[in-house]
Amino acid sequence: MKVLFPRPGFNRMRSQLACFVGAALFLCLASTGLRADDKGDLLTQINVSRASMGMRPLNMNPILTRVAQDWSNYMATNNYFNHLSPDGTTPQQRAQQAGYKGNGGWENIAAGQNTAQETFNSWMNSDGHKANMLNRDLNEVGIGIATNGQGVKYWTMLAGIGSHSSTPPPVAQADWKDENTQFSGGPIMVTQQFIQNAAQNDPKRPGFKVEIRSGALRADREYTIETKSEQFNTYVRLENSLGEEVNGAQGNPNAKFTFRPPVNGTYRLVAGSANQGATGPFQLWLTSNPAN
Repeated sequence: MKVLFPRPGFNRMRSQLACFVGAALFLCLASTGLRADDKGDLLTQINVSRASMGMRPLNMNPILTRVAQDWSNYMATNNYFNHLSPDGTTPQQRAQQAGYKGNGGWENIAAGQNTAQETFNSWMNSDGHKANMLNRDLNEVGIGIATNGQGVKYWTMLAGIGSHSSTPPPVAQADWKDENTQFSGGPIMVTQQFIQNAAQNDPKRPGFKVEIRSGALRADREYTIETKSEQFNTYVRLENSLGEEVNGAQGNPNAKFTFRPPVNGTYRLVAGSANQGATGPFQLWLTSNPAN
């Protein structure tokens, strides 16, 4: 049985909530039903939708993540399903009490969905939940998932507007888009930059100037990512929506690798000179390989 709620203020799905009748539920911390990457999968689905509408991605915030996880744990442990705690505390108040300095309180919850895709689809089919996920002002999110002793998953998404984001600033819109016309293969994005004019510092390699580009990649494609330079060695890495490096290469002088995404998602390319203080032009290529 599946139930879900947007945050207070939206129309609630009373018929589904009325059907949520549970015996005593107990949290099973060692449940094998919880996949390690469920949170990442759900965030990827949300950010793909946001990117398709020209919105910046949501970045994982550790405080919002802890609050969301604690709420999923509480609901699973106590056979409880509501945005308000029994003492009337709201999602925004829970975030503030945990030390979140931004404006947090946009919450979606669901129970009974087995996968991130099912949860995302349920929320997208509800106006209130969809509005939370596609709120243009939001930039941070926390996701919590808990499974009770009967194998029922409880999902919580708590989003906010962070004034001091703990993650690198997101781009306002996608720098590339892989259309169906690229199924036969071909360049999706080619950029040229003079390394000393690169606007950003590499957040993971202090002192190195880099070009950062973001966009959606498809799970049914294989991509070739490469840098081209005649004057210095280069490096490039690919990060997922959580800021985790999923692939990369360093070249002498050019760096190159192929990548097939495990899921549709928003990814970020970070490329620059491997020689600190180098000067001169270089190119960053993203190519969709022909389908097999």
